[in-house]
Amino acid sequence: MGILDGKTIVVTGALGVLGRAVASAAETAGARVAHIDYMKSEHAGELIFHGIDLTDEAEANAAMAGVMKVTGRIDGLVNVAGGFTFSRISDSPAKVWEGMFRINLVTALNASRAAIPHLTASQGAAIVNIGAGAAAKAGAGMAPYAASKAAVARLTEALAEELAGKV
Repeated sequence: MGILDGKTIVVTGALGVLGRAVASAAETAGARVAHIDYMKSEHAGELIFHGIDLTDEAEANAAMAGVMKVTGRIDGLVNVAGGFTFSRISDSPAKVWEGMFRINLVTALNASRAAIPHLTASQGAAIVNIGAGAAAKAGAGMAPYAASKAAVARLTEALAEELAGKV
């Protein structure tokens, strides 16, 4: 019997290397895992939602509604979706910064907001946002990435405060 038996966990970025590892660990612990990713997959299944752009609020909402339609519940959300671009401050145009914030912060924000109504209906629900050491200490060439991951850390803190006692 696993610690997550009977639970439905949503993993964003589930088709990437880290996302696959997180999904596998949750499945090993007994969870039913919904895989959400922007990447297309040749694998089919009722819990594989691919081609989902989580920077789009409507797509995030539709993906969570799809999970609910299949499973009837969402007990946890693990936001793995994100990306990295090596770019120095002196030569990184605004579009690089905007891109890092969209792929790292906005995906976590939209997925969380879409899942919250379902999570609050579940006992012991949780949101886990994957960060990076660069959120605390940026290296050269990591400023846009580090800033976006620091924003994810602050989002996580705000979610914890706002959802305390509700999930």
